[in-house]
Amino acid sequence: MSFQRRAVAGFVALIGFSLLAAACGGSTGLPTAVFTNVVDTVSLYALRGTAITLPSAYALEGATTVRTDQSTFFDFAFDFDSVGEPALFPTGAVNLGQLSGLQKSTRPFEAITVATGSGYIVDRPIAIDSGTVVIVRSRELRVPRPGARRSDAVRR
Repeated sequence: MSFQRRAVAGFVALIGFSLLAAACGGSTGLPTAVFTNVVDTVSLYALRGTAITLPSAYALEGATTVRTDQSTFFDFAFDFDSVGEPALFPTGAVNLGQLSGLQKSTRPFEAITVATGSGYIVDRPIAIDSGTVVIVRSRELRVPRPGARRSDAVRR
């Protein structure tokens, strides 16, 4: 895979993470944000045609790249779609259940302060290119209630 293709994936992953963290809370019906906004660069490798030991997915929880041979706990993966375009795949597009969602935005990254509460693509990839802004709806996270024991974690 070329450096340019890895860079596109990393840039879009960065945008998605930053947007989700900025978008939670308020009047969207989403829980209060639990992540601090961070601008970062990551490299993701295609699911197919690259070494399985390279990270192909990204988890918003922990802001980490994920090797798909070691875990299925991620919010989106990177690969090329059926026409050979770089694309992000929510969990439903890789047969892991419709747990996460993606939504392209026509607004510039800096203009987005609240994510929409609906309209996320959950079952198919979305094509991306350099400069594409994608809002990511994370899979549900296990967040412990204040004062709860570790075994009493609840889903939000």
